[in-house]
Amino acid sequence: MKAVVPSSRGAVQRISVDQLTGIPEEESWLASRKSARTRRAYRNDVARFMRTLNIQSPDELRRVDHRAVMAWERLMREEERSQASTVRRRLAALSSLFAHLVKFGVVEMNPVRDVERPVVNPFADTGGEQTGATCGVWKPSKRRACPQRKGHESLDDVTAQ
Repeated sequence: MKAVVPSSRGAVQRISVDQLTGIPEEESWLASRKSARTRRAYRNDVARFMRTLNIQSPDELRRVDHRAVMAWERLMREEERSQASTVRRRLAALSSLFAHLVKFGVVEMNPVRDVERPVVNPFADTGGEQTGATCGVWKPSKRRACPQRKGHESLDDVTAQ
């Protein structure tokens, strides 16, 4: 029996069901991501984790515990000075992989699950001014209409009425 599966280059190929059992579960996880951009980012994030901790194989990766993940998170924050959003994304990629491995019985637990993630402040570099697509956020600096929709008032304008 033959199955149709995507290859790492995005092309579709036919392989036997017996050959499917030889595909590492980590590859199945990556292939299940819908966006090519997400697959690329997640692949890079997991590879960075493995390089940083000198992990050479999927078997070594599967033996990782929460202490290794906490050390990596701290290294990214304190030594590499990575942005909080970057640290969160990298941890999310690793957590997603381990959640998949848990779901399919490859590992018993997700070592990323209980690791605290840095808080992302969406107003950190904007002086309190809203820059995202979310409307109705109180802006402490000035009373302005939402830049996303002309005439849409900020929360402090609405509550003052």
